[in-house]
Amino acid sequence: MSRESKKCRGIAWPRWLVPICLLAMVAFSFLIRIEDLRSWNASPAKAFFQGEPLLTNIDGYYYLRIARDLAEGTYSPVDPLRITPDHPHRAAPPPLLSVIATALHETVPFSFNWIGILIPPLLGSLLVFPLYGLGCIFGTRLTGCIAALTGVISNTYFVRTSLGWFDTDCLN
Repeated sequence: MSRESKKCRGIAWPRWLVPICLLAMVAFSFLIRIEDLRSWNASPAKAFFQGEPLLTNIDGYYYLRIARDLAEGTYSPVDPLRITPDHPHRAAPPPLLSVIATALHETVPFSFNWIGILIPPLLGSLLVFPLYGLGCIFGTRLTGCIAALTGVISNTYFVRTSLGWFDTDCLN
C-alpha cells in the first residue's frame, strides 16, 4: 500500500485516531438503538410484562425458546410445539442467534428476555468494523469511516437491529 493511500485529503491520520473513531461510532450506534428504552420505561404497561421486556417481533420468541432449550439441555431434533407439517425437524446445528443468547445467559445475570432485546443493538453496532474495512479497501481511512457511519445509521438496518428486534437480521 502506497504512502498516499494512507492519507486522507493530503493529511496523514495519527494511528490512534481511527480506533477512537471506530469505538465512538460503535458507542453512538448502540446508544441510538437503545434510546427507545426511555420510552419503554415511561409506559411500562405497553413494553413490559411482569417486569420482563416484550420483544418487538414474533420470531424472537421462537429463537429465545430454542436458546432456553439449549440452556436446559432439552434441544431435540423434532420441535414438539410445531405441528404443521408433521412436527418439522429443527436445524442440526441450532441457529447462531440462539447459541449466542444461550452463551450470554450462562455468563451474564440477565434473563433471556433482556438478552433478547439487547443482542440486536449490540450486534448491529458491530457492523462498523466490516464496513470500515470495505471502505478502506475501496478508498482511504476517511472512506472507511464514512462507510461505517453511513451503514450503521441507515434506516432499514437501524430498524431491523434496534431494541427488541430479536431476529437473525443482526447477523446477516
